[in-house]
Parts: sequence; C-alpha cells; structure tokens
Amino acid sequence: MSTRNRLAALVLLFVSPAFAADAVAPSLGAPISNDEIAKWDLSVFPDGAGLPPGRGLAKDGAQLFATYCERCHGAAGRGATAEELVGPPAPPAAGHPQKTIGAYWPYATTLFDFIRR
Repeated sequence: MSTRNRLAALVLLFVSPAFAADAVAPSLGAPISNDEIAKWDLSVFPDGAGLPPGRGLAKDGAQLFATYCERCHGAAGRGATAEELVGPPAPPAAGHPQKTIGAYWPYATTLFDFIRR
C-alpha cells in the first residue's frame, strides 16, 4: 500500500465517525425566537410593503442629504469622492457604465431599503 493510500485510509478512519447516522450535532448557539427574527426582517419592496411606520417629505430628505451625503456624493448628487447619484434611468452600456440611482433603484422604496442597510 502506497503512502498516499495509507494516509487516505487513516483520514477516513478518523473522519468517518463524524458522518455516521448516530453522530451528535454540535450544540452551537441558541434557538432564535420569531420576535428576534422579525427584528432582522428588514426588506422593503417597491410597493412599499415593509416600510417602517412614519412618513417624510422631500425637503426633509434634502436636509438629510446635505448633512450626511453631500460631502462624498457632491452637491445635488453630481459626484465628488463617491459615485454620482443623478442620471437617467437607463441600464449600463458597454462604453458608459451608468452607475446612478435611476439605473439600479428606480423606486424610492428600494432606494430607502438600500440606504437603511
């Protein structure tokens, strides 16, 4: 028997019991409750399903943008150190990859979901 075959047999000897039908699963973590799962279920859909309670206005969003986003995304979202946000809602083309919100997130609800995450 070659050294390679001996090594394979030795590995199987020690690994096989781990895959046996009567092997005990490790006790890792703890069961999670439905309430805990709900805290992480944050999906928001284009029709607005999944949005948190509340509401907002565009002028409120403009103030938030000025405070948290403008430094990197530029005035009016025209780009600075981060990607430009404003552009036509057209898919990327080979010569000009359109990486703006309109190309990827055509719904305000989907954009909200992305920003929140």
